[in-house]
Amino acid sequence: TQVAQCLGDYRDAIRFIVKQSIVGMNKGMTPDELVVFVRLPEPLKSRPYLQEFYGTVEWAVRAFYSGKMGWFDGNPTHLFPLSEKQQSERLLELMGSARVLAELDAAMEAEDYQWALHLTDWLMHNQDSVAVKYIRIQALRKIADQQMNAPARNYYLTCALELQQAVSGL
Repeated sequence: TQVAQCLGDYRDAIRFIVKQSIVGMNKGMTPDELVVFVRLPEPLKSRPYLQEFYGTVEWAVRAFYSGKMGWFDGNPTHLFPLSEKQQSERLLELMGSARVLAELDAAMEAEDYQWALHLTDWLMHNQDSVAVKYIRIQALRKIADQQMNAPARNYYLTCALELQQAVSGL
């Protein structure tokens, strides 16, 4: 029956994600490497009821890794990392704010919105620029427009709205 097929496919998808995550973890892969490694095979990934409308394979892989291995990904840099503010201060000092701003403009023009978000993170940790905040709002909204995953889309839009309200003083 269709119900049995659907439930069986869900089971198979979950088993596949778990097994492939274990294979990758046994090879020493980090969470970032695992999310590239673990991909649902056909025909599972083409099943309409297994589309990533709510959760994602990437999120499931990260959750499984965290549940089995904990927060530490094996990179010694991450044992006692610099704060995001410290990292961004040093990166901006190394690259120069003007160059990062130019890269931000180029990222937005190239529709590379995820990269633009990273750049706005660095800039916003070190300066209170309304212009950078507005670019971040645009990037968040553009990424939201590209999302079929409802929680991710709504989170991007919520972050954009909160930042918009903060900038406009509401």
